[in-house]
Amino acid sequence: MRIVVTGGSGKLGRVTLDELVAHGHEVLNLDLQPPRESRVPFTRIDFTDFGQIAEALTGVDTRATPVDAVVHLAAIPSAGFTTNAATFRNNVVSSYNVFAAARLAGIKNVVFARPARRCSALPSTSRRPMRRSTRSIRCGRRAPIPWARPSTRRWLANSAGGIPS
Repeated sequence: MRIVVTGGSGKLGRVTLDELVAHGHEVLNLDLQPPRESRVPFTRIDFTDFGQIAEALTGVDTRATPVDAVVHLAAIPSAGFTTNAATFRNNVVSSYNVFAAARLAGIKNVVFARPARRCSALPSTSRRPMRRSTRSIRCGRRAPIPWARPSTRRWLANSAGGIPS
């Protein structure tokens, strides 16, 4: 199976690449940062630019043709690397672009992980009380922006072949 891993140069990405290769998959690492070690073929991608990710997933980049699955791990992992607004913008735009490009390419298998640490820059719409943690502050279970909920449902429906019940 040919699998594209976005963010394959990061901590989780490196482990994911190793596991996929160990299980016999052909893997391509798409990331903004080059890997420390060359485990698999690497292509530098700015995920905030839809054209770049669409080109990689639709086969213009011959190394990624055909792609059977995408593991989307590319994100700024937590607050502190840049401002909350920049982190939010990067992660939302990047995720949208990956899902939209996967849909355009006809890729039905998309796995994604959100950063373990999330900033509390936006209010939660969840009715559950926020849990306090020394490691992170949760923003809540539901997207605080009205357009995010239907967009997420559309991405999941088109990328994974349906929304689980």
